[in-house]
Amino acid sequence: MWKPPAVVAEFAATLVVAGVVVAAGARAWNTYESDIRPFARVVPTFTPTPIPDPEKARAEGRRLRLVIDGLGAANAFRAAGQRDWAIERYREVLQIDPGNLDARAGLRDLGAVAPPVAVLNTPVPSPAPVEPTNTPTRR
Repeated sequence: MWKPPAVVAEFAATLVVAGVVVAAGARAWNTYESDIRPFARVVPTFTPTPIPDPEKARAEGRRLRLVIDGLGAANAFRAAGQRDWAIERYREVLQIDPGNLDARAGLRDLGAVAPPVAVLNTPVPSPAPVEPTNTPTRR
């Protein structure tokens, strides 16, 4: 009886395996197209807003970090019962950010006087007048 050479048998086995891989890949692609892709969320693309001055942005970031760290230290001292140190930290925060309401509230709660600031006395803009076409409706 005739036996095919080993090379022919290996080639045939390779073709069978390749056919199975191609069929599995095609089935997976069809599953993706029919079941998964319709539920994929479309993410809009956008151009990020450029920062006008990177140095100014870095300085503002550092200032914000100092304020956050100072408030954290003041709150920790306050929780530990170190009233004088908490007041000192709240005042340091107010030197960096005079309009910080958290530091002012902390000083008020501790019975200390916060320094006055002109930022808090700025007038609040009046709301825009309500047009007759956009009046709220009753339900």
